[in-house]
Amino acid sequence: MLKALPCLSILLLVAAPATAQIGGSKKSDPRVKQVLDQLDYDFKVDEDGDYRLELPTTGDRTQVVYVISHTEEYGSLEIREIYSYAFKTGGHLSADLANALLKDNQLKKLGAWRLIGTGDSQVAAYAVQIAADADQDSFKAAVDIVKNVADQREKDEVGSDNF
Repeated sequence: MLKALPCLSILLLVAAPATAQIGGSKKSDPRVKQVLDQLDYDFKVDEDGDYRLELPTTGDRTQVVYVISHTEEYGSLEIREIYSYAFKTGGHLSADLANALLKDNQLKKLGAWRLIGTGDSQVAAYAVQIAADADQDSFKAAVDIVKNVADQREKDEVGSDNF
């Protein structure tokens, strides 16, 4: 057993950097910057390395969309998340609103509603998971659906343009 400890220590030291390369660092993913530049989107990179886009929707409205630099793996897939907040829940959704969001998920071809956070800071967000190296057209389609679905729900639920 004691002889195995040095080997285990070395294995742990080697494994940690390997997993960080998939997106565990706070650095922004240059693949996202490349496609955002190709699409001529203005963006900011936050302290986590995620991309923040403020995009026009309808009328004078805008919607903030986040493109997450950190990626996850599922089998051979490397997946990136794109999401946008729609409204604050105050930590509680009525049964009718929760059912409405679940039914809305059924109607969408890409993405789903989710709750992010807890208590008074909880928000309903619309999120899409795409291939981390998605091409320009796929990336734009994902950003567009997130932007439009979240903005419409925000308009329906709150009436104002908070996100």
